[in-house]
Amino acid sequence: MKGELVTTFERKATEIVSRIFEEDEPVLITQHGFPAAYLVD
Repeated sequence: MKGELVTTFERKATEIVSRIFEEDEPVLITQHGFPAAYLVD
């Protein structure tokens, strides 16, 4: 599972969502070092 900061997700949401679709691997979104959300296909 890959991890991304919430600020990175805000800037690159389209790219990250596309990557999830292509690689079929969930992404953990963190905020202040703590899990905030999991994105899955």
